[in-house]
Amino acid sequence: MRFTRRSDSTLLEFPSYLVEIRHTDPFGITQLRLQDDTRLNLADGTLPLADWEWLWWTRLGQTQRRKLLQTDWGKPFIEAGEDWIRLHFTRHMKDHDIIVNVDMDFYDNLRFGVTYQVTNVGTQAVLAPYVMLGFPGFGNQRQTSLLGNDHMLIRMRPGDLADHARNLPVEQILLKQATEDGTHTQQRIPLRSIVHFGDEHVRLVGTFTPPPAAVHVEAAHVNKRDYLTSHLYVWLDEIPPNQSVDLLVEYEVADGLTSVPKGQQLRTLAEPDL
Repeated sequence: MRFTRRSDSTLLEFPSYLVEIRHTDPFGITQLRLQDDTRLNLADGTLPLADWEWLWWTRLGQTQRRKLLQTDWGKPFIEAGEDWIRLHFTRHMKDHDIIVNVDMDFYDNLRFGVTYQVTNVGTQAVLAPYVMLGFPGFGNQRQTSLLGNDHMLIRMRPGDLADHARNLPVEQILLKQATEDGTHTQQRIPLRSIVHFGDEHVRLVGTFTPPPAAVHVEAAHVNKRDYLTSHLYVWLDEIPPNQSVDLLVEYEVADGLTSVPKGQQLRTLAEPDL
């Protein structure tokens, strides 16, 4: 494994894959390619995977919003071992007594994890925090051949999503799942996001286990005119002073599924939502 620092990004090269993480606008993974087919970028390229799009919270009765996707996070602090590497990013929003951190951990077995952290360094609670996170984020719309979650899979040919998007007035929610009556958050049941790319059906699977602080969680694949967006929407309990909340999304890159797993339904892009 080796890494190269650039002015606006860091390039990681493992024997089986390479990944580029951009620390300026837009912040996130702008390249994710397998070494045996570097022509196929799983990321959109212009917009990233594993992004942190929004942080909302309430202060003095007013909703505060920060679009962290469009933030310059600065060059990361890097730790590395023989078969792993961690990139640590941090931003201190001094006017609001909040520190946000992102740790990206990459391994040579085609697995990586992203931890998003909100820390309250003030004297009052951070009220009604909400985050929007990549799950996996902005995938390569033209190369997507399957979208899925724990209950449903949608199969299409590469290029179909982009062609389909041309006729959309704004956007279309293709798949959505949400926690019900606190079941996922109380029992910490994981949510999954599944995306296949290209004719070879390279699979990117994300898993998110809601932390105890999560009040409600939603996940959706949404097709828009110019891009595909797959994100988590997490509503959290208030964060007391000198405490933090961590949200971990774990990823695996593998060969695509050859059959539909038990308990999942399969439809095509042309079929109505079931």
